[in-house]
Amino acid sequence: MQQRVTEMIQGSIWQDYGAKVVSAENGKAVVRLPIKHEMTQFHGTVHGGILATVADMAMAVAVNTLVAENEFTVTAELKINYLRPAIGNELEAIGKVIKRGRTLTHCQCEVFDENEKQVCFVVATFYMFTKE
Repeated sequence: MQQRVTEMIQGSIWQDYGAKVVSAENGKAVVRLPIKHEMTQFHGTVHGGILATVADMAMAVAVNTLVAENEFTVTAELKINYLRPAIGNELEAIGKVIKRGRTLTHCQCEVFDENEKQVCFVVATFYMFTKE
């Protein structure tokens, strides 16, 4: 796994949520997230903010498979379409880069529940910058 991705997953949100990178290469990434009780709403489905978070994680990993050592990226915009309630014990987010630009990179992500039903579709724009 690329050094940048390895560094990313050491972050506290990755550790607190228990998210794991299943694969990451060439602008594509798969992230799995165990569903904890704290991530659900009062009626038992996964909170929409959690779905947005795991999608953002997968797209960020996908983008970071394409960056140079002095290049960095942050999410500039994210839009999510919720398709059905997410239930079960695990989510899988499949993120990919659609167009890698010099300053903006466009991505998409599909999030599935453990029954392989798609629960949301996400698009995002990432701002690219360098540090010397």
